[in-house]
Amino acid sequence: MRKQFAFIMISLYVAWCFKPWYFPEDIYKELIIWTLGIFVVINIVWFCVNALLKAAGLRELITVEKRTEIKIGREFGMDITRIVAVLFVPFIHFFGDTNYYGANIVGSEMFYMTALRWLVLTAVPIFMIITGYFKSEKEANADHYKAIIPVLLTHIVCCLVRLYTDEHIHGIELTPGYVVEKLLYFDYGWYVKLYIGLLLLIPFLNKMYKGCESRKNKELLILTIIFLTAVGPLVYNVVPITWLIIYVVGYYFIGSYIREYKIRINPILNIAIIAAVVFLTAYGTYGNSAGGVFNWDYIGYPNNSGYSSMPAFIVAALIVILLSDLTCPFGFARLAAKAISIMSLEMYLFSQMYDMIIYKPYQQAGYVFNQYIPIAGKLIATIILLSLVTSAVKKIVFFAVELIAKKTWDILNEET
Repeated sequence: MRKQFAFIMISLYVAWCFKPWYFPEDIYKELIIWTLGIFVVINIVWFCVNALLKAAGLRELITVEKRTEIKIGREFGMDITRIVAVLFVPFIHFFGDTNYYGANIVGSEMFYMTALRWLVLTAVPIFMIITGYFKSEKEANADHYKAIIPVLLTHIVCCLVRLYTDEHIHGIELTPGYVVEKLLYFDYGWYVKLYIGLLLLIPFLNKMYKGCESRKNKELLILTIIFLTAVGPLVYNVVPITWLIIYVVGYYFIGSYIREYKIRINPILNIAIIAAVVFLTAYGTYGNSAGGVFNWDYIGYPNNSGYSSMPAFIVAALIVILLSDLTCPFGFARLAAKAISIMSLEMYLFSQMYDMIIYKPYQQAGYVFNQYIPIAGKLIATIILLSLVTSAVKKIVFFAVELIAKKTWDILNEET
């Protein structure tokens, strides 16, 4: 039943991408016919391929098995996953800072940029999955809630740095209201506010997930949340937008599931599915725009930039599955991955600061989106490098202050 539930949602999404702008007046009938047809094709292909693999003595396309041992400590694969997510952040900001959403989606260049947009959109969903992966055993105790403190301190420090650049680089007057808006209302980093709320709920979400007990119920829980958050735009809001915000919980549970169960997908097949979903979504977006601008209501909702959309769920989960179990025999590579990974929050917050600085001259010069494309790599690489260096400086300063404070505390204790 879970497989068929997933297949029908995927079929609806594929039908929507292939035929949304060709539907006649009887749109529901046409959509249902296409969805059912694709559903039948998916089932036939799935059955035939798995039957052939079984006959050849090979593993099925996708297998799931409960992990016998839960990993403890640093994981190279998850460090790489977090790095990919934080590298996606400047890319997704690129589209907003260069007026992609105001440009007409016409020509092959815009098609490929639209495909890239749907790929890098998964940055935030990947972070949410990672949270579920690492915090699925947390309980409502002091140790868990103390994790909010470093997040808040990082937010405050990054805000202070950004307020400095606002005043001295952008010429913004730092009125009390402006400072309060940035510090207390998290205007510089909406994700931090969302993450803190998620941290408060995590112990109770874990009880909910574990309360499902069987793998069947856990999969149904995840699929139900995806249904409530991703299917709405595909069925003209028959599933109401009211449920949209629980997409965050859906990603969290996916992370919890990946930690508990090892999902085996051939890496080539995994990458092929990611590419297929990205380009299929770009194809649908391109056709739906009909030569006009990006339609926020097409597959996702503008309320969350499409994070709750079907392609975001599929691609984000596949990226984590692809990278999470990676291992590396080289100590230097593991150390480098760890060093960058632990700076991901700072890099996310500082990247927005550098976005405003790096893109400003081009925005003032009146660049249109197509003019940014040839220099996109240079601009994004500059932002990533500056964010990395600034984050490293912040980490070193924090580490030094912590050492001094600890040493001072030890001395005071010895004297008393």
